[in-house]
Amino acid sequence: MTGLAFERATAAAFENLGWTTKLTQASGDFGADVIAHSGTTSIVIQCKYYKDHVGLSAVQQAFTAQRHFKADMAIVVARSGFTRAAKTLAESTGVKLVRLSDLKRHCEFDRSVEAARARQEHEAREKARKERELAATRERRAREEAEARERLARQAREAREREAAAARARAAAEEEWRARQARSDWQDYDKAVGVFEGKREIYKARWAYFLLPVILAAAIMIPMTPRPGLGVVFLAAAAGAGLYWFLFVVSKPGTGR
Repeated sequence: MTGLAFERATAAAFENLGWTTKLTQASGDFGADVIAHSGTTSIVIQCKYYKDHVGLSAVQQAFTAQRHFKADMAIVVARSGFTRAAKTLAESTGVKLVRLSDLKRHCEFDRSVEAARARQEHEAREKARKERELAATRERRAREEAEARERLARQAREAREREAAAARARAAAEEEWRARQARSDWQDYDKAVGVFEGKREIYKARWAYFLLPVILAAAIMIPMTPRPGLGVVFLAAAAGAGLYWFLFVVSKPGTGR
């Protein structure tokens, strides 16, 4: 396998894991043989198809390429292992050293980190959306409660006004009834007084109907009786007849007598 074939194999490995890759030019690549993208994460990759262990220069090239392309990570992929110095420099610079056989594991790790970040962002957006919905729901409920309180207050006010109007109507009806009752009582009283006065006048004018038969009976019967006692009897009978005539005949209202 040539060096170019090794770079293509590395790019293919990333693509199989879902990354988008691009091979750089043979010259002027600033230390990056492959550039991979997944979402917002970018990686620069230095490929070394050496039989021997890879040294410091590969780590330096990868670190320089990361700074130049503003990538999130730098990786050196080697056919063989790495020297101790290369490993030490990679630890201090954050460059990852992997073999092609270990590439899948490292790439999956990076993708899991990106997926976790994306999941966190999604959860944050969902949380913000739920908070907005909750705030809107609270505002709507507060508005509905305020409207309900206002409606209840208006209904209570209208009920009080209706009760006051009904009380005024009852008071006016009672006052009118009392006035009618007073007028009726006064009319009854006035009528009773008129009847009494009429009867009194009738009695005054009709006493003669009682006295006249008594006087006539006394004048006629007493001289004609042979005994005084019998005259008294006749006089009493005349008085009784006159009283009956006065009470049950001439004294009735409306007789006109």
